[in-house]
Amino acid sequence: MHKNGMPHFKLGSGAESLRALQGSELLTNGCVNIIALDAVRDRAEALWPRKRELVWDFTEKHLKARLTPHDIVVRIDDTSFLVAISADYATAAQAVCMRVLEEVLLHFIGHVDHADVTIRRVDAISDDGLICSPVDVSRIPSLDQLASTTAEAMHPPRKKEAEKNPALFTSISGRPLRVDFRPRPISSLQHGVMTALYMSRTVTDEESGSELSAADLDALTDGDLIRIDTLTLDYAQLFHMGAQDAGQAGLLIPVSYRTLLNRRGREALLAQGAGQTAFKTGAVFEILDLDQGTPPSRVAEAVSIGKTLARAVFARMPEGRRALLPLTNVGLAGLTAPADRLPNLGPAPSREIDRLAALMKKVARTLIALEASGEKAQLQLRAAGFTHVGILHPVARDLKSVTDRPPVAAP
Repeated sequence: MHKNGMPHFKLGSGAESLRALQGSELLTNGCVNIIALDAVRDRAEALWPRKRELVWDFTEKHLKARLTPHDIVVRIDDTSFLVAISADYATAAQAVCMRVLEEVLLHFIGHVDHADVTIRRVDAISDDGLICSPVDVSRIPSLDQLASTTAEAMHPPRKKEAEKNPALFTSISGRPLRVDFRPRPISSLQHGVMTALYMSRTVTDEESGSELSAADLDALTDGDLIRIDTLTLDYAQLFHMGAQDAGQAGLLIPVSYRTLLNRRGREALLAQGAGQTAFKTGAVFEILDLDQGTPPSRVAEAVSIGKTLARAVFARMPEGRRALLPLTNVGLAGLTAPADRLPNLGPAPSREIDRLAALMKKVARTLIALEASGEKAQLQLRAAGFTHVGILHPVARDLKSVTDRPPVAAP
């Protein structure tokens, strides 16, 4: 049935689950879609009444294998499944739907014809039913291509990017420092899709050529850290963040705890666009420099301030497991963990990673391993409870390293 020229479905079974999606962010972001099994039904012809339960079971099994407990699957009629996926943008959710639909078609028909791949986006849910619009499946990248395709769409023109990466400035003590940015995709371990672009950065002493460690950065003045964070936001603004409806992921942007708690630091971040719509809808702050000695009240204050400037606030996991205690119940949406703060992920399952993930989950639901190479390591992380992983290679549109470009002096 159609209403106002748009495909329309009655609520039918699962009405309670569907009503829970009314007005949700998933609906707004295009992450609620319907996949159609009409091609399988048409191929089965008179056998469909006998085969349909087998088809339904197969479809549900393959959907649930790619979804999380927070996602919703509802069969709304004989050949249609509504799939609500807790992704941040439409293309990611639709890529999962397309992969599962292709698996169903391949299993029951023996081949995949794109004319048979029918996906509809749910635009609205009311008591009268669902209002949907067709999705052009030719514009949905495969899951294997999604990270590079989405990152490419977000990436700024090369000339503009070269103007801000790397950036050179002189510290308050007179040291020449260089900030290099290497954007890195963050992918969901469950869905297998890119969900964010991490603004990975390094700071190097130009005179010695050595990269500053966490302790070296901690020894910098507040003014130096503010400068590094403002350079990071200035660079991040080149990317198309927050345009989830256009198939864009969000940005994960590192900032210093000391910048957030410093009045001049907050003013500098605001001057770079923090708190405006693009940041509030498409950016997440990652607080880098919390440790065991940070009072919980100060952590909560930094998180609260960060939430006024960005969509959500994550924190870099401090060194030492007891250092997680001040991070509990302070409003963090997630934790990130670099490779040097994770146990070694060898070929055998690690109980140590299970114990660490259990502690981290007491702080936040979203757990990101920033570096993890190999399928086995990712399987261990997923089994332990990590939700996302950073892809090791940076997103670059040419093979030349950004550090090979002439440094650009910060304004």
